[in-house]
Amino acid sequence: MNKIRNICILCAGNIFRSPSFEIFLKELLKWHGKGKVNVFSAGEKDRAGKIPDKESLILAKRFGFPEIRSHKPRQITEEDVKKADLILVMGPQLKKNLISRFSSSVPDIAQKTSTIRGFITGKENILPERALEIQDTLRLSLKKKAKIVSGLKRAAVRIARVV
Repeated sequence: MNKIRNICILCAGNIFRSPSFEIFLKELLKWHGKGKVNVFSAGEKDRAGKIPDKESLILAKRFGFPEIRSHKPRQITEEDVKKADLILVMGPQLKKNLISRFSSSVPDIAQKTSTIRGFITGKENILPERALEIQDTLRLSLKKKAKIVSGLKRAAVRIARVV
């Protein structure tokens, strides 16, 4: 893979998971002296006007990223896909949907798209799909959401070291 200048993080709605991961990764890349890497997030679906639920906002404050309150969800565009050198998605179905949607206009989309867990482990095509999935936080308990956010933070640490 060529030098990575633009990383897109994709989840279903761009309400909590992908913007959380975006914030973590940006901070860690700066810490590793890679602050020039542009990180942005988007959602597969149009969720304009939606905001994280109360539990998600509590977690954002606890994990040190209260600015998510002002995040504006946005749907991924063809321009985003073309711009990104690396697209990290929350799960295999999102990856399939993204490739299907944009493969005719962005021929290299499959080569630059990976699940977060697949990218970290290097086992994208070996691990079962359920092992590659980072569960959507919608309608989960605070405890389960906290576990997912902790996992996202650990994943960001690992990715910041290698990009």
